[in-house]
Amino acid sequence: MTAFSTSSSSSIPCATSAQQAWAILHRHARDDIQPLRLQELCRDNDRVSSLVSVYNSNSTSEGEENASRMLMVDLSRQLLTLETMNHLLRLASARQVPKFIRQLAWGWNDPDHPVVPARLRGKSETMTSSDAETAAFYKKNSFGNTSSKRYQSTHSKLTVEPVCHIPSYHLALRAPSGQCLEMLDRNGNNVLTAIHSDWDRIRRISDAMRMGKLAGVTGSMIQDVVVVGRGTAVMALRFVYLALCKDQVATIGRRVGMDRTQRRIKFLTSVDPVRAAACVADSNPASTVVISLALVAADEEDTNNMATQILQNWLLTNLGGHGRRTENIFSKHMLFVTANEDVAAKHKPESTFLLPTHSRREPFTTFTAAGLLPLSIVFGWPIVEAFLAGAHDLDSHFVETNPRHNLPVLLALTDIWNDCLATCDNNRNNSYNSTTLTSGRIVTPFTEAFAAYPAFVSEMEAQTCGRKSTNPMLSQTCSSTVIDGGLHGVYDRSLYQSSSVIPSELVMTLDSQLAVNADPKSSSQGGGGSMQKVYQAQDALICSLFAHADGLAFGSMDYTNIATFQIGETSPRSDLGMAAPYHLFADDGRRESYTGNRPSTLLLCGKLDAFTCGQLVAMAEHRAVVKAWVCEIDPFPRDVGTSLRTKRTEILRHRLENMMVQGNDDEDDDGVSGMNLSTKTILQHYANMFRHERVYTAHPGR
Repeated sequence: MTAFSTSSSSSIPCATSAQQAWAILHRHARDDIQPLRLQELCRDNDRVSSLVSVYNSNSTSEGEENASRMLMVDLSRQLLTLETMNHLLRLASARQVPKFIRQLAWGWNDPDHPVVPARLRGKSETMTSSDAETAAFYKKNSFGNTSSKRYQSTHSKLTVEPVCHIPSYHLALRAPSGQCLEMLDRNGNNVLTAIHSDWDRIRRISDAMRMGKLAGVTGSMIQDVVVVGRGTAVMALRFVYLALCKDQVATIGRRVGMDRTQRRIKFLTSVDPVRAAACVADSNPASTVVISLALVAADEEDTNNMATQILQNWLLTNLGGHGRRTENIFSKHMLFVTANEDVAAKHKPESTFLLPTHSRREPFTTFTAAGLLPLSIVFGWPIVEAFLAGAHDLDSHFVETNPRHNLPVLLALTDIWNDCLATCDNNRNNSYNSTTLTSGRIVTPFTEAFAAYPAFVSEMEAQTCGRKSTNPMLSQTCSSTVIDGGLHGVYDRSLYQSSSVIPSELVMTLDSQLAVNADPKSSSQGGGGSMQKVYQAQDALICSLFAHADGLAFGSMDYTNIATFQIGETSPRSDLGMAAPYHLFADDGRRESYTGNRPSTLLLCGKLDAFTCGQLVAMAEHRAVVKAWVCEIDPFPRDVGTSLRTKRTEILRHRLENMMVQGNDDEDDDGVSGMNLSTKTILQHYANMFRHERVYTAHPGR
C-alpha cells in the first residue's frame, strides 16, 4: 500500500511541444495581455470566481471547525485571463508536470505494479522519444540515477527500466506511520521504515527532556534550544516556531501552567561572535541544548563548525570544572543532525542523527530531524504529528488533484507567467503607463504569525530555482527573487508609485486566535467593551489587506464616489462592485494619484496552527519544484550554498593572517584572482588596528 491514491492527476490534452507552448505564451503576453487593465479584468465576475481556488482539508479533527482547515489562493488580481491560464496549463502538460508529480510521490515504485519495483522484476521497455528526452535531461543536469539505463546486447534500441529517477524522497518524510504504507528505494527497501524509526527516536528524546528524565549536566531541565546552521530547513523551522508561538494549542501548556519552563528556540546562522553572544545572553547553559545542523555543501562545513565551536566554548566555560568531563557535558548539551557520514563518525551515535541518503537535498530537509527535533523538544511530539499530518495532507492534494485546481501548480504557473510578462514588458518599445514589470515577487505578511514566512520562501526558491535553465531560451523566464515586503505592508508607498512594478503576494490568517494573542486579561480590565476594540482592530486589519490589494490593482484612475482621506488611510468600497481607487493627499492638500495595474496574489488560511504550518511548508516546496521543472531547472541540487564566497573567504583569511603576523602582505595581485586594491587596503588597515590584540591572543608569551 502506497502513501497516495493510485489515481494520478489528469492533465489537459496537449498536442504542442514545450517550445511551442512557450512561444504561444510569449506572443499571448505581448499581443493580448499588455493592453489590458486590472480594472477591466476584475469587472468580469466569471473570471474572478474562476481564479479563486479554495482547498478544504478532510483531516479536520473532532470538534474543530472546517474553516480552520482552509487554504485559499486568490489570483483574480493577476494580469491574466482564463485563456492565459489555459495556455499555462498546456505548458505544464507539455512539460509532463502530472507525470513528474507522480514520480515524486511514488519514488522507485512502478506505478503499474506499485508494490514491486520494475528493477527487481528484471523487465525493461523500449524508451519512447519523450522518455529518451527526459533521461537525457536528467543526465545533462546530473540529478538522475542513470545506472538504470542500459543497452541490450541483443538489440540496437536503447532501453530503460520503467523506474523513477527522482533523487529526493521528501514526500516520504511525512507519510503517516502505522498504516502499512510503502515507498521503495532502488533496492526495493521501504524507506518509510527508517523514517518512522527516526520519529520514534525523536519522540523518546524530546519526551525525556520535557519530563526532566534527560536533564543537563547539573540536573537542570532543558529549557532553551539553540539551533546552529543555515539554509532552507533553518528558515522553515524559524517560520514554524514563530507561528506556533501564536497558536492556542501549541502553547496551552505554558498558559495553564502545565509546562514549568518557557521553552524557546534560538537561531545562530552565522559566525558573527556578536550575534552568538546575543543569542545566548539570556540563556542558562545548564538548561540549554545546542543542535548543530550540518546540511549545507561540504565546503561550507567549516563555517558551521566555527559557529558550533563558539557555543561549545560557551558551554565548557560555564559548565566545566567540578570534575565534569568535556565528553559528558557535550553528551548532555549537544545534538548533531548531518548529511555527512564523516561528520557523523566524529560524534557519539546517541547524539547524532544521520539523514538517509535518499533525503539529503538540503532545501527539502525540513521534515527530517533538522526540523522535527527542535520543534518536538519545545512544543511536544503531538504538535509535531499535526505538523507532519498537514504536510502529508497537502502532499495528497498535490499528487491527486488536477493541475487546474492544484494550488501549488497554480501558484507556480502564475510565477512563471509574471516572469514571462516581465520579459515581454522590458522588451517593448512603448510603455502603456511608463512602468516596468520586474520579475520575482514581494511577499507581505499581514499578521505577526507570518512574520518569518517571506524569509523561508525566499530561501526555498533561491536554492531550488536559483540556477540557470538548461534551455538557453528560458534563461530570463524564471526568477528566484523573493523580497520580504515587511509586516502589514510597510512599503506601500513605493509599491504604489514606483516605476518598477513587482508582483505582490499578501499572506494572512483569517483567525488570529485573539483569545490568546490579544492579551484578554489586560483587555478585560477596561470593561466589557475592551474586547470589542480588539475585534474592531482585527476587522480593520483584514480590510487593510484587501484595500492594499485593490489599491495595487486599480490605482486612482477612476474618481467616482471617492471619499477624502489622508495618507495611510484606505478608500471605502464603492458601488462599482469592486474597491474604489485610492488617492493620497500630501500635507498641503494636493492629491497624489497613481496608475495601479500592479498584480498581486492573496494567500489566506483559516487558522495558522501546526497542521496549517505543515501545509504551507509543503506547498512552498511543491511550488518551487514545479516552477523549476517547467523552466527546465534542476530542482534537486546536490550542493547548495555560496561555495564561491566560501572559497574566496578562505583565501582572504589566509592573506589577513599574513598581514597580522608579518605586518604586510607582499603577494602580487591582479585584482581578480587575488585581492583588488580596495580590499587589500581595507584589510591592511583592519590588521593594523587589531594586530596586537590578535597576536597577544595567539601568542600570550610575546
